[in-house]
Amino acid sequence: MYKQMNNKGSALVLVVFAMLISFFLGIALLEVSTVEFAMANNHVDGVKADYIAEAGMNKAIASFMYNTELLQELPVLLENIGDTFTLEIGESFAGGSFSDAEIKLIDKAKEYIIIELTTFGTYHHAQRGITCQGKLNFSYNQADQFMASNTAVICKEEFTTESGLIYVDGHVFCEGGISLGWNSTVLGDVFGYGNVHLENGTVQGDLYGTKDVFLGWNAHVTGDVTGRGMITVDGGNQIGGTVFGSENILLKWDADVAGNVKSLSTVTLEGKNQIGGDVFSSQHIDIDGQCDIVGDLISLGSIMMNGANTIRRDCFALGDMDFAWNEKIDGRVICYETFTDGGGSQYKSGIWGRNVVMEEWGTVVSGSTKPIKYVDQFYTDNDTYRNLAEKIDFSDMPDFPDNLDNIEITEPEIKLFPGIPDVKLTDYQGQMVTKYITTSDLISGGLDLSLLTPGVHYIDDNISSVSVYGEYSGIISLVSKGKIKISHHVTRAGGENDHDALMILSFNPSSDAISVDYNKTAEAFLFAPEGGITTESSVLLKGGVMGKRVSIGWQGEIYHIESILNKFGLGNTAVQSFEVINWRQVSGVL
Repeated sequence: MYKQMNNKGSALVLVVFAMLISFFLGIALLEVSTVEFAMANNHVDGVKADYIAEAGMNKAIASFMYNTELLQELPVLLENIGDTFTLEIGESFAGGSFSDAEIKLIDKAKEYIIIELTTFGTYHHAQRGITCQGKLNFSYNQADQFMASNTAVICKEEFTTESGLIYVDGHVFCEGGISLGWNSTVLGDVFGYGNVHLENGTVQGDLYGTKDVFLGWNAHVTGDVTGRGMITVDGGNQIGGTVFGSENILLKWDADVAGNVKSLSTVTLEGKNQIGGDVFSSQHIDIDGQCDIVGDLISLGSIMMNGANTIRRDCFALGDMDFAWNEKIDGRVICYETFTDGGGSQYKSGIWGRNVVMEEWGTVVSGSTKPIKYVDQFYTDNDTYRNLAEKIDFSDMPDFPDNLDNIEITEPEIKLFPGIPDVKLTDYQGQMVTKYITTSDLISGGLDLSLLTPGVHYIDDNISSVSVYGEYSGIISLVSKGKIKISHHVTRAGGENDHDALMILSFNPSSDAISVDYNKTAEAFLFAPEGGITTESSVLLKGGVMGKRVSIGWQGEIYHIESILNKFGLGNTAVQSFEVINWRQVSGVL
C-alpha cells in the first residue's frame, strides 16, 4: 500500500511539470504570434508607405510635366550641376503622408536635363523613401534658341532706325529690309532678306542682303559683304572680308577691302581703292583711277583699266583687255581675245594675247627675251615693241588660273534666318498657373511690375492698352492682346547679376504693339509676333527684341542679355517626356 501511494505522488509531479511546460509553451507561442502579427502589420504599413512614397514621386514628376511656372523657374533653380532645391508637394491624410521632393541637377543640355528626385512616404510607424533619376526632354522653344548666338534683334518685315547713333550689342536678322542710320554700330552680323542700307558706322561681323546692299560713306564692315542684288560701296569704307555679289558691284573712292571682290556680273572700281585679294567678274571689270589690287585680276568677260592702277599678280580675261595708260602689272597679262595698251605702262612678267595692240609710247614690257606673245595679230608702229614680240600657237597660251576653281560661280550661301516662333494667344490663355490682370490691378491705367509675383500674367482682353513700369523680381511673363507701353524705367530688382527676368509679349497687330517712351530703360525681352516694336529717342533696351517690325529712335541701344532670354519658353511650354533612368528605395521600416 505504501509503495502504491509513492507511485501516485510521482505521477502527480509529472503532471504538474507537463502542465507547466504546456503553460510556458503557450505563452511562448502567444509571444511569437504577437510578434509575427506586429511584424505583419509593419510589413503592411511598409508596403503602404512604399505606395505613398511612389504617389509623392508621381506628383513631383507631374509638376515638371505640366507646371509652366515651375518650368520658367528651372534655369534659376537648377543653374549648375549639383544644385538642389525643395519642391513643395507634401501632403498628409489619415494614417499617412508623403514629403516634399528633394531635387538635384545631375546633368543638363539644351534639349533636356537629368535630375534626381527623392520623396518619403509614411504610414503609421513605417517610412519608405524612393530616389528616382529621370531625364526631362523639353518640347518647347526657348527664347534663346531663336535669339541664339548673341542675336539682339529679329524681325519679320523691316528693321529701321529713325536717324542714327544706334548701338546694337549682337546680331540683327530681318526677313525684310534693314536700314541703319548715320553712325550706327552693330557688334555682330547684319542679315536682311531684302535691301540692306548702312548709312554710316560699323558692323563688326558679316553683312548680307538678298537684294541690294548699300554702304554709305565711311561705313565699315569687319567681315564679309554679300548681296544678291547690286552692292554699292560709296567710299571711305573698310571691309575686313570678301565682297561677293550676284549682280553688279560698285566700289567708289578710297574703299579698302581686305579680301576678294567677286561678282557674278560686273565689277566697277572708281577712284583710289585698295583690294587685299583677287578681283573676279563673270562678265566685265572696269577700273578707273589709282586702284591697288594685291591679288589676281580675273574676268570671264572683258577688262578695262584707266589710269595709274597697280595689279600685283596676274591679269586674266577671256574677252578683251583695254589698258588706257600708266598701268603697273607685276604679274602676267593673259588675254584670250584682243589686248590693247594705252602707253606709259609697266608689264613686268610679259603679255599674252590672241591679238595684241601697242600703238602708244612709253610702255615697258619685261619677262623673257620675247615677252610679248600673240596668236593672230600684233599691231604696232614701234620697232622696240616689235623686237620684243613673237607669234605663238593658241595652245601655247597660259591656262586660265588654277585658283579659279576656288572662286565658286554660284549664289552666295544664305545664312538661315532664325525665324519668328509660331506663338499663339491661346498658348497663354486658360492655363492653370496663369494669373490674370484686370482693371482693378491697375493704378491710373498703369501696371506696377513690382507688385507682380513670378509666373505668367495675362492682361485681360478688355484692357486695350496699358503702361508698365517698375522694378520686378523673379521670372515673369507679361502677356497681352492689347498694346503695352513702357512709360517709365523697367528694371531688375537684383541688378544685372541676378536671376530676375521679364518677357513682355503683345499679340496686338499695330505697328506700336510694344512702345518705349523717350529716355527709358527696359530690362526685358520685348516680343511682338504680330505687330511692331517702336521706341522714341535715347532708349536702352536690355534683353533683345523680336517682332514683325522693329523701329528704333535716335541714340537707341539694344543689348542681347542671355541671362534674360534663356529663361523663357515660347508657345506651349511643356515637357515632351520623362524617362526613368533608375528607381530605388533609400530607407526601411522605422
